[in-house]
Amino acid sequence: MSIPNETYYNFHDPYNIIAGVAMGFVSMIGVLCNYLVVTIFFENSSEKTSFNILNVTRAFVNLFILIALFLIVFLPTALLGYTPLLPLIASTLIIFFSMAFYTINENQTLITAVNRLCALYFPFQYTKLFGIKPTMLILSILWAWRLGEVIVPLCFIDFSVNKCYAYFSPDKLSWMVTSYDYCADVYNNTFTLIDHRLWTFLSGTLIWQLIHALDGFIIVLFSDKMTFIKKCFVKNSTTSEVQSIQRIEGKRRSISAAMATIN
Repeated sequence: MSIPNETYYNFHDPYNIIAGVAMGFVSMIGVLCNYLVVTIFFENSSEKTSFNILNVTRAFVNLFILIALFLIVFLPTALLGYTPLLPLIASTLIIFFSMAFYTINENQTLITAVNRLCALYFPFQYTKLFGIKPTMLILSILWAWRLGEVIVPLCFIDFSVNKCYAYFSPDKLSWMVTSYDYCADVYNNTFTLIDHRLWTFLSGTLIWQLIHALDGFIIVLFSDKMTFIKKCFVKNSTTSEVQSIQRIEGKRRSISAAMATIN
């Protein structure tokens, strides 16, 4: 089954080119940053903490969404007008699971905030509440709950007669469903306020992608192992401080010289 009646929008359309280039650029940055998070975690034994377990789990989710959803499904469809690599049912499953993973990351962000709160204000109870084992238990429950919400309904769907599929629309430049009648419970028309193609891409698709790319970038930026990034900021900060001190000393000497002349 192919995308219905939307093969006329491809790389010949300027909006599709903008969407394709933007998704490709953001994906490359996001994949690199999240890959660094995973690499740092597994190559350094000192990184095996509950906080970093939360970070690396988020990085895995970001990698799946950026690669499977945006690079394999969304990007080729935007440029070619159809999905060349996967059948429609596979694209549907990737979109559904990506939505579940996105929800998992949102929940993990809250857990990370509570983790840091406990570390700051309840340090003596931190190991008991947010040690590695309690954190793994919390994550296991969260993943089982969110993935179960997707997997269990799929077990009762007869795909031979199913008419509700999700796909990336090269027209709207956002993911949609094949039939509003059969997918009324799955999809609400969120683009009735502004229906411009570029707006649906910017407000939905690109923002979603930026969330996962920036998430990895922020984790890398605050990692103790990424010293070369911090050195850039420290060097610039140190240089500016030295320059400020030199200016202050110069002003003091000028004032002293002026006072000596007056006396």
